[in-house]
Amino acid sequence: MATMLLFSASCSSGASDDSSDYDIIALYAPEAIGDLSYGDAISLALHKAANATDITLLEFVPQDWEKAKTQAENLLEQKQSANAEVLYVFCDGMYKKTLEDLAAKIEQNNKQVLLIDSRETNASQNIHTVCFSFYGIAYEAGRLATKLIQETDKVDIIIGDTSNSLLQDAIKGFTAGLGERTGEISLNEIGNLMESSGYNQAASLYWYYTIEQASKTASSTNTAKLILPLCGGSIHGIFRYNRDYGEKSAYTIGMDTDMSPYTNRVPYSTVKHFDRALAQCLQQWIDGSLPHHQLLGLEAGFTETVLAPAYKEKLQGELEAIHNDAIEKETDYENEIENKNK
Repeated sequence: MATMLLFSASCSSGASDDSSDYDIIALYAPEAIGDLSYGDAISLALHKAANATDITLLEFVPQDWEKAKTQAENLLEQKQSANAEVLYVFCDGMYKKTLEDLAAKIEQNNKQVLLIDSRETNASQNIHTVCFSFYGIAYEAGRLATKLIQETDKVDIIIGDTSNSLLQDAIKGFTAGLGERTGEISLNEIGNLMESSGYNQAASLYWYYTIEQASKTASSTNTAKLILPLCGGSIHGIFRYNRDYGEKSAYTIGMDTDMSPYTNRVPYSTVKHFDRALAQCLQQWIDGSLPHHQLLGLEAGFTETVLAPAYKEKLQGELEAIHNDAIEKETDYENEIENKNK
C-alpha cells in the first residue's frame, strides 16, 4: 500500500452541540510515525486533542515524498458529506509547496487545511499555517552550552534538510547563543555524511560517531563535545552512541520533546508543546475562528527549554537569567523576518 492508515475514534463525553460531524485527516511526512521524535509528538498531540473534543482522527503515513504528494492530491480531491466538517492537517512544513500547487483544488472543494511548522502562505485563505519559532529556544541552547563546554571545544550541528528555513532559524539562534568562540562549529548535512535514508540514518549516525568521534582521544580537537541534532528521528543513533560511550561521548541536545530519559548525556531539550498548540487550533477551527497564520513561541509558552533533572542544579540559574533576553531576541528576529516578507 502507498500509505499506512491509523484510525482513532474519540470517546470523550464533551461532545459538541453542533449537529455536524467533525473529522481530522492527518498526513505525515514519510516514515514519521515511530520516530520517537517530531512525528510521534504531533501524532500524540492530535490524538489528545481529538479525544478531548469528540473528533474522529484518521492518520496517513506515506512511504516516500512522491507518494506523499499523490496522497495529498487524492485527499484534497475527495468529496465530503454535507454535514461533515473536515480539517486536513499536514504535519510537516515540507508540504507547503505541494499545498500551494494544489491551492485551486483546495478552493474549489472548499477544503480547510492546517499546515504545521510553516510560515504563512498566500496561495489560499483556506490554508491555515501554524509555526513554532525555533530561534528563542535555540538561543537558550547555545547560551547554556557555554556552561558545559570549553571555548575551544568543537560543536557539531547535524541537519537533515538544509533547505528547511525553520532549521536555519535554529542554527542562527544557537550560534548567536554560543557567541564568539575559537572552537570549530561543524555543520553536517545527513546526506553528506552517509548514503542512507529513513531509519537507516540513525544507524549511520551511530557508526559515524563511533568511528569518527569515539575512536579518537578525548583531548582531540576533532572530537565534538556537544551536538545539536536537527535531524528528526535519526537523533536516536546519536543517543545509542551516548549510551555506549557515556562520559566519553558528546553532550546531545534533545529536540521537540524532553529526551533526557534516553541518555544522561542530554543536559536539556528544546521542546515544542504540540499538545497546547494543536488543542488551541482545533478549538479555533470548531469555533470558526482558526486564523490564517499563527506564530507560536517562547513568550507564550508554546516552546520551552527543559532541563534534565541531573543538570538542574548546574543550569537552572543560568536559564532563568537568560530567558527574558531570549524572548526579546526571538521577537526581534521574527519581526525582522516579517518586515522582509512585506
